[in-house]
Amino acid sequence: MKRTLKKLRAQGGLTLIETLAAAVILTLLCLALNSGMNVATHTYRSVTAESETQLLLSTAADALTQELRFAEPTSTAGGKLVEYTSASYGLGAKININDDGRLVVNDVPLLPSGVYGKNGVYELSFPDGGIAYDPDTKLFTFTLRAEQKDLASAEQTFTVRCLNGGTAT
Repeated sequence: MKRTLKKLRAQGGLTLIETLAAAVILTLLCLALNSGMNVATHTYRSVTAESETQLLLSTAADALTQELRFAEPTSTAGGKLVEYTSASYGLGAKININDDGRLVVNDVPLLPSGVYGKNGVYELSFPDGGIAYDPDTKLFTFTLRAEQKDLASAEQTFTVRCLNGGTAT
């Protein structure tokens, strides 16, 4: 019997303290990995949102440029464009951003809904209050802002030369 006990003691196993220490180390490693994954996920979302915001800003500015380039301004108020004659939308066209943050001409979307992201998470706005028109230089000037709430935003000012150059009143 003594011999059997000696054999059992000689085999050596893990003590309770060694097992607990290993469990604590494993838990700390899992916490560090989880924290790293959270940081990586947040960074990925932020970078993706910034990129998509810039893309929306560029796409909207291009669409506005195409619309305004051949416009004939017919009405302004305080230097801001109110109405114009559009090659695509006709007489009395009005550019606005609706309550959903989407760019519209006469309540018709200028851009497809897909450019605003899934579920329309991106929005546009005119921080300066609209599109300015200078009849002397025949230039439209507007500042456009694109944003995704709490993640990313981009803002840029654009100038478009009016090739038709009507005289606004």
